[in-house]
Amino acid sequence: MIPESDFVEFYEVGYDEDDPPCTINTYLYLLSCQQYVIACICFSISKPFRRPVYTNPFYLVSLLALIIYQTLLIYRDEEWSRETYALVDLPKNFRYITLGLCLANFIASYAFEKLFIDWFGRFWNSRKQNKMIMERENLVKQIESGEKTVKFVKPEASCALNVVKSIEMAAKE
Repeated sequence: MIPESDFVEFYEVGYDEDDPPCTINTYLYLLSCQQYVIACICFSISKPFRRPVYTNPFYLVSLLALIIYQTLLIYRDEEWSRETYALVDLPKNFRYITLGLCLANFIASYAFEKLFIDWFGRFWNSRKQNKMIMERENLVKQIESGEKTVKFVKPEASCALNVVKSIEMAAKE
């Protein structure tokens, strides 16, 4: 319990006259709840950062429970949810439209994450690799033409490693 003090005012919980339960608030609540679940699924794309979703049973069960509950909340109008979340009745055809929009949102979000972000990540990494290769090739050309001198490091077990270290040291100069 919070003790009473001079700077904290307590109000009774109820609906303000300025913000009564309405269809807009109900729709936004249902859509935002679905969006949270969609974000959890879309950001759980497994490779290369995570394991697949089905390998974590607790996460999978909680996602399925949330999907089922949110879908039932859109289709059905139960008394407990209506009173707890201050929801109002939506017309039946509007419920179907809402579910269709949620499904379209899921498909678009998942496709964006899976296709575009995956492609862009591969493109960006290959771009960085190509840049490093070009820098090394330019450095080798400069060394071969005599513009840069090479200081050899201690002999290592591998001749290729020795050359790479020499090139990197020359690049730092």
